[in-house]
Amino acid sequence: MPCGETVGLDLMVDKVWHSLEDDNVGIIGLYGMGVAGKTTLMKRIHNELGKRGHSFDIVMWAVFSED
Repeated sequence: MPCGETVGLDLMVDKVWHSLEDDNVGIIGLYGMGVAGKTTLMKRIHNELGKRGHSFDIVMWAVFSED
């Protein structure tokens, strides 16, 4: 999935990865103001899934807005 240059997201990517690898975590949710980098972060995670060879039973990506 195309993902442009990401500046300052490395720490967040690492936090999400630690959660993904934690057997005690079943769901990860991202929320925040618009243009905060949530979609870009998820694109980075998506791209890393293939590189790192992780396999999950289900991966869902849902977008909810107040509109």
